[in-house]
Amino acid sequence: MEERVEKNEKPTWAVVIAIAMLGFGALGLMRGAQLMATPALIEFQRTMISGIAQDLSKHTDQPSITVEPGEGEAARTFDVSDLFSLLEQHLELPDWYLKWVVWIGVATLVVSMLYALAGVLLLMARPLAVRMLYVALGVSIFWALVQMGI
Repeated sequence: MEERVEKNEKPTWAVVIAIAMLGFGALGLMRGAQLMATPALIEFQRTMISGIAQDLSKHTDQPSITVEPGEGEAARTFDVSDLFSLLEQHLELPDWYLKWVVWIGVATLVVSMLYALAGVLLLMARPLAVRMLYVALGVSIFWALVQMGI
């Protein structure tokens, strides 16, 4: 008994792989956008921390915070200005990083778009779909290796 496959019927593996590629491509697009927004987010965090530190110093007579002790612990006191200076110190990133992270985000966006496009082509069962799948997977693996090296 021979079963005939209709011309428009897609194999199940193609649909599953295509949907997975669309999902991973969408996640990669969000990651690329996040990387591109990193310098603006860092600057926003800096202004928020400095504003909070100024407000706290204006409205608080005590420049320190006492943490209630747990069982078997002594009370600890932290100087608020030291805490905020430590936070600001952690946000000091080199200029080269802030420039490169944007370009890494752009490259991640391009690779993710290629990945999602390959998923769409595979879902549509285009003749170019399998080649595009190989190209997208190869570029994605290459970009992951480059990011591990950075």
